[in-house]
Amino acid sequence: MNGSVAKRYDYLPYGEEISSGMDGRGSDYGAQVVVPSSPDIVNQKFTSKERDNETGLDYFGARYFSGAQGRFTSTDSPFADQHPADPQSWNLYNYTRNNPLKYIDSNGRELSLAIYSGTLPQNVATAAANIMVDKLRNAGVMNVTYTLYSGSPGGWEVFRWQVLPTPHSMLLELRPNKEGDPTIPSDESGHNWAGQAAVDTSLVASQTNDPAQEATGIANLGAHEIGHEVSVFHPEGDPIMDRAATQNLFNPGLNFGPTMKKALRNKYNRPGETEQRPPTPPTPQPPQQTGSSRLNEAQSQACAGGNPAACGH
Repeated sequence: MNGSVAKRYDYLPYGEEISSGMDGRGSDYGAQVVVPSSPDIVNQKFTSKERDNETGLDYFGARYFSGAQGRFTSTDSPFADQHPADPQSWNLYNYTRNNPLKYIDSNGRELSLAIYSGTLPQNVATAAANIMVDKLRNAGVMNVTYTLYSGSPGGWEVFRWQVLPTPHSMLLELRPNKEGDPTIPSDESGHNWAGQAAVDTSLVASQTNDPAQEATGIANLGAHEIGHEVSVFHPEGDPIMDRAATQNLFNPGLNFGPTMKKALRNKYNRPGETEQRPPTPPTPQPPQQTGSSRLNEAQSQACAGGNPAACGH
């Protein structure tokens, strides 16, 4: 061990290994071969995926990837990730929507959410995000993760998700109203634009002052829009996807029905995948209630219990 470089690795955009001598690279760069004559000292190659010594293919968990062809060697789940607004999604062999300079595909499937909280208090937004993740885990979707951002996404961020959505990930906005890019249709409480979705939280805020109820209602709306990633329809009788589900907005027990659960698992789980659940971020505590807010809480509970006079509208 003298600190000298033993080996260097560099790759073309789709993972083909760049050999020594190319563009001034020294002899310590790996030779570009498809089937090595002898095993390399490092098996983890392009995006840290294990490269098979016999075939030269990279193992991504759900399927194998060929850097020489710039595509997977088998298809993604059919009719689980295809959207009319995203032509590249119809190519079931492609890698990162044919945009490897911008994206990586960690395993071909897992769901990652980018949630923008708008004007919501942090404790409500965090609680809603955790409830949505729990609903997806209840459906059997493994290793769901999310990142919570304050405010609203900027123009470039919205453009990126509209034009070049990341496979198996989505942007979810928790808006204070229907305004945004794009605008939520006037007759809807939320909308999904394939890889990007938004919900109008004013529908919830107008019916309760209780932070826990507010988080539950927002989570049910958000889960509905996430569900549209695998179904453009509203399956009748599905507790979350049925159009009548908004009548049970504050029911914490709503979960996806069997058909939706199967579709979500097919889209996001890879064969043999096990749960590697990250720690759930703690939910910030709401501010101390005043006498007025305790009265509002009692009114909201009466409203949720079916007393129309207590609803105030």
